[in-house]
Amino acid sequence: MEAASITEGRYLSGPVSDSTVVPDVERTREFAVEIDVADLANATASTAAGNATHVSFNRSAPAGTHEVYVYEPADGSAGDVAVATGENGTTPTERCRVEDAAGRVRLDLTGERLDGVPCHGIWPTAVTADGDPYEIGFVDADGRGVEATATVDSDADPTAHDELDRAVYDATIDLRYRTADVRFETTVRVAPGEPDA
Repeated sequence: MEAASITEGRYLSGPVSDSTVVPDVERTREFAVEIDVADLANATASTAAGNATHVSFNRSAPAGTHEVYVYEPADGSAGDVAVATGENGTTPTERCRVEDAAGRVRLDLTGERLDGVPCHGIWPTAVTADGDPYEIGFVDADGRGVEATATVDSDADPTAHDELDRAVYDATIDLRYRTADVRFETTVRVAPGEPDA
């Protein structure tokens, strides 16, 4: 067994703010955001764009955006958490919610789960499907205890972005098995947590 090729990537880990930007992303894996429930804005899906913490996926050519909002639903009880998405400036649509979340809530974007509950439709397939580079940013994250982790396939210079470290994005491995009667060869690409898109 040997690594036929390795794709260098970048690793985002730790607190993020409105100034955190991950540029020139081609693929993303294991992307999750954690936030203190007490710091969430009170909103509805239709008002989330105004003040809710969100992750923004932006593609410049062809232009397209996808926003993922996390907020305390105004029609729910204190401690409830909702997630909504919007495309290209449209009014967001609620995708999922959990009740009585305690402490911190984890939104797994690539796994499409909110604190372990399925949250379908939050991964930005409209932005990422054709493989054109996109940018990941955070909005209304300042002072809200937001932390993020992600491994991205990007040529971004980590020295220009304090939040990014060098990492291996994926590896292609050649597997060979031979006996007197059997000869088997295959190539496997390893990128744990990468979305199917």
